[in-house]
Amino acid sequence: KIIMKKLLTICLLLATTFTANAQQLSSGDYTATISNLKTRSYTKTLFGSTDKIIEYIGDCTIEKKGSKKESYTFSTMQIGDFTLTLNVKILDEHNSTLSYDFESEKFELGGEEYKAKSSKNMKNIFLSGILIYAKWIDEEY
Repeated sequence: KIIMKKLLTICLLLATTFTANAQQLSSGDYTATISNLKTRSYTKTLFGSTDKIIEYIGDCTIEKKGSKKESYTFSTMQIGDFTLTLNVKILDEHNSTLSYDFESEKFELGGEEYKAKSSKNMKNIFLSGILIYAKWIDEEY
């Protein structure tokens, strides 16, 4: 019962923290901004194992060399304490899922690993992944 109260308190604090003002991060020619971040948390049992799941949804804007390139809604899902998936979409025909490993602080995309620019908090992890994807999509297409 005490653990459930602590989890509920943490979830409420996360929800309050993540719905605050927009945050941005830049790397090279790209700047990513996220806002309106919302979260929900629950547990799910799969194959006899119960995992804590946290979902985040927010708005994102990507700029390249100061010009707006794309705006969209992104979503993430963290299962347990080790891996986070980040779903990103740039233009209607390009979307992908990046996987983030908390131990190595790296994203996996297209079979390659990319170091997060910043991993000091969840927002910076999201922004790092969005920047990685924006650069990757430009190089691929």
